[in-house]
Amino acid sequence: MKTTTLSLVLMMCLSGCTLMRTDARLDYRPDAQVVPEVAEQLNGVSLRGVVVTDARKEAFAPNKRIEDPRVLLNKRNGHGHKMEGVYALDKPLADYVAQAFDAALLKAGVTRSAASPLELRVRLDILDDTVVRRGWTKSRTDLVLVAYVEVFNIDGGNEVWHKRYVGRAQIKHQGMVFVGIDDYVVTLPGTLNNLAAQCLATPEFRAAVKAAL
Repeated sequence: MKTTTLSLVLMMCLSGCTLMRTDARLDYRPDAQVVPEVAEQLNGVSLRGVVVTDARKEAFAPNKRIEDPRVLLNKRNGHGHKMEGVYALDKPLADYVAQAFDAALLKAGVTRSAASPLELRVRLDILDDTVVRRGWTKSRTDLVLVAYVEVFNIDGGNEVWHKRYVGRAQIKHQGMVFVGIDDYVVTLPGTLNNLAAQCLATPEFRAAVKAAL
């Protein structure tokens, strides 16, 4: 009986049958790696704030933005093909990204000041899992977040510096046959931390924010 039930579940997953939406709460505690050298260079720098916008597109409608900012990414079947069902968080993804950058900057000694002319702007373009073929199935390996990050001079109305980053963390499997929401919520913190850490570790970023001192 158990074997029959498992077989039915596997067949449903492979064929694409799924619940349209699965929600989960993310317990995120920012922990971006900030090396002493970076902290020394950024200590005393101030920014007006961090602004994150979500510009991700629907997987099945490339020209349409995701309407619900809490959506994480589309579900896949056992063959690795995307389905219309989605995984979603309790809060917008942009909120968690802002939390990651705020914590990393604070850790590096950067303060927030209304007098600072500079603002850090982050545009989220893609959140997806990388897929590799293994035999007759496809497996997800990393959870990646592509973001465009810029330092913007509010007083001057111009962009001071920008760079595109790919935050990445290896998916932590929680024991299920197929990757699900439980795997993503334990992996996403690593992706967010990696994204923020990469930005702070960039010499050009540090030079751009220090130039306003």
